[in-house]
Amino acid sequence: MWQPIETAPKDGNCDILLAAWEDDGSYWAATGSWWIDRFFFFHCDGADPIRLCFEPTHWMPLPEPPKEEL
Repeated sequence: MWQPIETAPKDGNCDILLAAWEDDGSYWAATGSWWIDRFFFFHCDGADPIRLCFEPTHWMPLPEPPKEEL
């Protein structure tokens, strides 16, 4: 469940799911984390990850990864 960004962890040690609204009414939702003084989204463009700075309004913990099948 989405939570207000004011409650998001700011220790820089965990990735979370962040959401930010665009001026046109659309939104971004991507993995990100706190870094120094703001949140950054991590976005992959080709082979290189890119850090994009936005002002997210909501966050939620990342879900558990799938269990590896043997």
